[in-house]
Amino acid sequence: TLQCLVECFLNREDPLPKATRASTSVPNTQAKAIPAAIKHQVNQRDQGQCQIPQCTNTRFIDFHHIQPISKRGDHQLENIITLCASHHKMMHLSGHGLSEQAIKPSKEGLSATEI
Repeated sequence: TLQCLVECFLNREDPLPKATRASTSVPNTQAKAIPAAIKHQVNQRDQGQCQIPQCTNTRFIDFHHIQPISKRGDHQLENIITLCASHHKMMHLSGHGLSEQAIKPSKEGLSATEI
């Protein structure tokens, strides 16, 4: 059993097999981070608070893509809003997207030049 443990450890930690596994794995193209400039513009536009009406939470704010990256969304200013962690989680668990009515009206129609 000691020999088996050593072989398992070497298979997992040996640099050559590790590099082979890494080069053959499928890259996650959706994991690209939102650019810092876009995050800053979204925070300014949304005043750092959740964009669900009647929610004034300014703590634990997440960036949410209105059109998901997996459905050809992008990191454009118009596609990202701020949501508190609980509304962000609820949005993803419910499977419902955001309608225009679900976003605070004072924030609609703002572009990067109006910030």
